[in-house]
Amino acid sequence: MKRKALDERIDQYGLTNGIDKHLRSRYEQIRTIRNRIDEIISNDHAYFITFTIAPEHYGKPREHYQRKIKEAMAFASRWIANEDWGDQHGRYHFHAVACFGDKYDYTMQNHALKSVWTYGNIVFSPIYSQNSEAIANYIAKLSNHCIKEKTGLIFYSRKKRGPAHAS
Repeated sequence: MKRKALDERIDQYGLTNGIDKHLRSRYEQIRTIRNRIDEIISNDHAYFITFTIAPEHYGKPREHYQRKIKEAMAFASRWIANEDWGDQHGRYHFHAVACFGDKYDYTMQNHALKSVWTYGNIVFSPIYSQNSEAIANYIAKLSNHCIKEKTGLIFYSRKKRGPAHAS
């Protein structure tokens, strides 16, 4: 469902109610993202993943890359991803937080995600949950990253697969 822009809400509900509805919508989006991320990183096998696009693969429609991200993330139990543009060079790329039922061996040359995402690099960073303060900071950082102004579409897994939490 496409979120209404602030000006659309003001046109529909008037200034005060339009701003209020817009802020409530934004709050609900942030809360949903944080809850999903919290659920994912509570798993023993959670990763922060960056999907880059090599220059020779530029020019495809955004929907093409998004479809491939969804296809690649089918190997994960749960995930949330967002499209982004780099701060320095404005390069289009994706970030995801995902959990897998078992430890995912991303060090293999031809791991499953790489067989689907052939447009650039995939960078994995395991998320370690031993330090609750670090997790809280990580959730805040990732949530803020997902909702910053230049971030595009946020998309996520629809069905829960595998164990709900770490064993």
